[in-house]
Amino acid sequence: MITLKLFHNDDCIGIITNVAPEDLSEWSGDIELTDKAKEYKEVFDYLADEDNVYDDGTEMPFSEAYLDNWSLVDESGIRRTDIAYPEMLSLG
Repeated sequence: MITLKLFHNDDCIGIITNVAPEDLSEWSGDIELTDKAKEYKEVFDYLADEDNVYDDGTEMPFSEAYLDNWSLVDESGIRRTDIAYPEMLSLG
């Protein structure tokens, strides 16, 4: 089983297990959030809300810096920086 760590900059947001491809560019999995993830609640709630359109130039209620510098670190320590921000992560 693959285990990945989700980072924003140097903040570990969560540990991802049960990783599975959805299509050629999207993957899914189960995430166990870290305490640091609580600081991202507003961001994740906004991005997970399908009523919000955030790619049409509409100003978001948080800094756009939250959309950059996401990465995954695999079990061997290799950091993959070619990922986008997690869109469907909700902290409930």
